[in-house]
Amino acid sequence: MTGTVAIEEPDFKARQVTLRDGREVLIRAGEPGDAAELLAYMHRCLPNFSPYIGMDVDEFTHTEESERDWLAQQQEVVGAVVVLAFEGKRIVGIINCSCASHRRRLAHIGHIGMSSDQSYWGSGLGGAMMKALIDWSERHPALELLELDVYADNKRAIKLYEGVGFVKAGEVSRRAKFADGTYKSGVFMYRRVDGTLSDQPGPNDFNVDLGDGVLLRQLRYGDAQQLFELYVNNRDHLRPYFRWPLTVKSVGQVRGAIAELYELFASERRVTGVLEEGGKLLGLVFMNAHHNPDDRRTELGYWLDAGAQGRGLMTRGCGALVRYAFKELKMNRVDITIDVHNERSIRVAERLGFTREAVIKQWLYFEDGDRYQDMANYRLLREAWNPEDAL
Repeated sequence: MTGTVAIEEPDFKARQVTLRDGREVLIRAGEPGDAAELLAYMHRCLPNFSPYIGMDVDEFTHTEESERDWLAQQQEVVGAVVVLAFEGKRIVGIINCSCASHRRRLAHIGHIGMSSDQSYWGSGLGGAMMKALIDWSERHPALELLELDVYADNKRAIKLYEGVGFVKAGEVSRRAKFADGTYKSGVFMYRRVDGTLSDQPGPNDFNVDLGDGVLLRQLRYGDAQQLFELYVNNRDHLRPYFRWPLTVKSVGQVRGAIAELYELFASERRVTGVLEEGGKLLGLVFMNAHHNPDDRRTELGYWLDAGAQGRGLMTRGCGALVRYAFKELKMNRVDITIDVHNERSIRVAERLGFTREAVIKQWLYFEDGDRYQDMANYRLLREAWNPEDAL
């Protein structure tokens, strides 16, 4: 997390899901090539779900070409995605997120629409599609809020939405008027994109008790807001030693970076942990693996809130991650590159048994101050590692 992170949309992760009744469906992002099957789905299923949407059956006039154009267009809109559920080659459900990302004031909001084949009502398909879309949105650097409309008499749908974190914001009478002159009230619901669904612990996540009520644990999507605030509060503290403090400008930017880090952790390319005390974040400890896995080499990095210094927390946190590198990831060498004037950071390396190998003259350029910075390289080899250090 050491540079400017562009708003780059996350890939939607296709998933095979076994429903409550034992049926299996594939949930994946829609593509223009799905147009014919999507059109067939709408003609087959629209009469059943039409009472729950804002459109009469005869108002659906799409063609295969217009469906293809719509699917292609959604791929180009930031914050938009179309997700389809397949039973074999047949579409049995759709959920989409639309976004007015061309409007700066609305670019953080995604509007949700969903339907499914009536034969799948009550099977759990709707919940599976909704959770898949929320997982995508929580990894999206721009989205912060999801919203949807539902008719007040659609109790099954409202229960589903509440089950994945949506809350009611209000009810509007006469939201829809039907051909027979009757009306239906509408319910507006919303959900913050805060990482609560995607933050379920993974089987390989690490969580180390450092003592004194402090944990070193896996970085989560839900940390974005607090981590951004920590960046802002420590900019002046960190800017002499790091180039990135001035580049972090939004919570969405931080969440986008966390999404990238999750992908790297899955491939053992990067491990990022947060120091946490009583629900409050104190700093980061992270490792970047060398691009050639055969080298079994990784680089350690860390920074701590200015108000938490002087307690030995960073030494213990780095010691735990070094242990993880040697014992779990089977690394052979751990490096730290430190500003030669950063005495606190140097003391952390020395307490952990790292040896200074070289001073790299004018290694980094800082636009802030128009200066070049000398860096010192420290290394710790597996054969020299003492597991008792920093315990």
